[in-house]
Amino acid sequence: MEQTELKERHYVGVRETLIYGVANGGQVIGYNLVRMQLTFFLVTVFGIPGQAVSLMIFFMGIWDTMNDPIMGTIVDKTRTRYGKLRPYLLFVPIPLGVATILFFGGAEFLRGVESTTAKIVYMCITYFIWEFFYTIGDIPFWGMSAAISPNPKDRSRVITSARLISGAIGGLVGPVISIFIDLQKSGKIGMDMRQLFFILGIVAGTFGMGLFSLAGLCTKERVMQQSEEPKISDCFKCLVKNKPLLLIVCSNVLGTVESIADAFTQYFYLFTLGSASLSIVPVFPALLPDFWPIPLFRRWNGVGPPSRSSFAR
Repeated sequence: MEQTELKERHYVGVRETLIYGVANGGQVIGYNLVRMQLTFFLVTVFGIPGQAVSLMIFFMGIWDTMNDPIMGTIVDKTRTRYGKLRPYLLFVPIPLGVATILFFGGAEFLRGVESTTAKIVYMCITYFIWEFFYTIGDIPFWGMSAAISPNPKDRSRVITSARLISGAIGGLVGPVISIFIDLQKSGKIGMDMRQLFFILGIVAGTFGMGLFSLAGLCTKERVMQQSEEPKISDCFKCLVKNKPLLLIVCSNVLGTVESIADAFTQYFYLFTLGSASLSIVPVFPALLPDFWPIPLFRRWNGVGPPSRSSFAR
């Protein structure tokens, strides 16, 4: 009877639900900046050969499929007075913000460097650091959606809030960047492309991570997992034996070429059609549902609205 009452009671209010969504929006600002502009920035702005960029994306995609279960196991083994998830959410935004600034500041920091090898080394190190801290923050963040309340309706609402608000905030990243690229090419802003991306990195690393930090500062971890955690070796054994999971992992590895497709899209609009801002036209209708908040609050005390997928990692 007590278990039923716990699951029926509402623990998460409107404020905390919205804050969780806004925090995800801040996280997505940096993620979408990297995802959408990775190859364009590295090849066109930084001047790194496309072959080197492609190899880095491929191998980092393989590493990403390995470090996710490793990080998940580490999080499961964490025990502090703040919980097992919140310590990471309190810590990660600062180094992740710094990593974002360092990555997009590379073209400006190495402006006078002619060595291609030095640029490749800088790219690999800073991107690895960014990916490393992103994973450390991303896994606890989505783990918090399950630990934020024992009530499944609460959990449904916070997940919906995260998808909805991050879709709205993250959906603005591409159009805003395209507009600034066109302004820079037309000479209407007094900076070159290296400086522009450096400033974009600063905005994502400060403003975006400032919003992301709200996940650790303003949400509560109410469900503590007491079951025995699996070993890291057990996770990889399960991966080999679980064919559906193995197929998902393989598809994620193959999906690492997606960022290259994003770069080709940018090249097409910028150099073929002559305006990066034209990329807004086909994606604008897809953004409209992200700015329609009614389903989130229509039945606040009833069954939560169906979750939407927008900018899932």
